[in-house]
Amino acid sequence: MQNNLEKSGGELLLSQFWPISKWLVNFNTNDMKKFSIILMLVFASISLSAQSYNHSIEVSGGVGLEKYSKYSVGVSYQGGIQIKKFYAGLGVGFRYADALYYSSWDGTGIVSTSYESRDAKYLLPLNLRLKYNFTKTKVSPYLLVDGGYTFDVGKNPNKNIEGLFVQPQLGIDLKLKEGNALYFGVSANIQDYHYDFYSMSDYTGSDVTTKRFMIGTLLLHIGFAF
Repeated sequence: MQNNLEKSGGELLLSQFWPISKWLVNFNTNDMKKFSIILMLVFASISLSAQSYNHSIEVSGGVGLEKYSKYSVGVSYQGGIQIKKFYAGLGVGFRYADALYYSSWDGTGIVSTSYESRDAKYLLPLNLRLKYNFTKTKVSPYLLVDGGYTFDVGKNPNKNIEGLFVQPQLGIDLKLKEGNALYFGVSANIQDYHYDFYSMSDYTGSDVTTKRFMIGTLLLHIGFAF
């Protein structure tokens, strides 16, 4: 009885009526990786049987809106189902970006000093894409939103740009022959991020603080849909 009282109401309810609750409660990064792969495989198996399935390859590049990441370039594949003006799909990509991974401040001397260290980041984003075309004409403006999880696959153990992201995008589809299209878009990538801040002082000694927040990158996209 005491153990049941210590559980949250939601966890207790799930544990009684839904055996998968333990996995949801203890959901971590490794589970996210497994879940992302399973979700992509399931969606691919469904989509391949649909006549409206289409593909796209796109390249992107942009600049960071803060000092924490100054630039980003990437390429991605998107695949999904088009139903009239609506599109839903999954994507995988590769991004190269720079990032601040630690900053230090030393106030022990007569004049305080500071230092920043940056690193190249090799990123693997997995995303769900939802898209809406405002018209069915040859030149069609669209609104889409990508959301998912970015994995840092570089060698640096400091995985600064890793975690959930959301990326709204506005653009234009230019329809070509045989169902193909070019598209151009502008997006804002909002990404989970963290870095370590080291400080030293005669009064407080040394300290290390991990600062975590969301950072923004403004991106331009060019893609080919087929």
